[in-house]
Amino acid sequence: MKKLLFLFCLLSWSVLHAQKTINRPPFIAKATETIEIAAIHLSDTATVVDVDAKFIPKNWIRIAPATCLVADNGERYQVRQGVGIELGQEFWMPESGEATFSLIFPPLPASVKSFDFVEGEGERDFNLFGISLIGKLPKLQLPKDLGKAGKAHGGNGVWDTENHSLNYTP
Repeated sequence: MKKLLFLFCLLSWSVLHAQKTINRPPFIAKATETIEIAAIHLSDTATVVDVDAKFIPKNWIRIAPATCLVADNGERYQVRQGVGIELGQEFWMPESGEATFSLIFPPLPASVKSFDFVEGEGERDFNLFGISLIGKLPKLQLPKDLGKAGKAHGGNGVWDTENHSLNYTP
């Protein structure tokens, strides 16, 4: 009986503290070649984003303290802290030019299916868009006259189809 009660308590605890991990989540587009999301860990206490960084050896990168996740419901979740990197400070890349670190954000609601990783609006800011939490990307509505590559005319003007990474999974 004690074993059965222990197993029930253990199962209950694991369900209450369940964590979902998405490895190498697919995304729609990114405005950086420096960082990639290695994994996302979702729990009821935090959203942890594991980051792989690749940059010029012995040069630095920086993650702004204003970095946030913008959920598909429009809500913004600002980074709380970095693990392996200090927010707002120069992070010097090692000799290999590769490093890993984690960013801790508030928990995302279970209803969120995708989010954008937004460091800022500057040309050198790290931004990734349409990061999927369900393992696949939404179907995109593209103009009918969209060719294999080149230019097509859409409702808002001309679409450039040569330099986009739609439906990219690392």
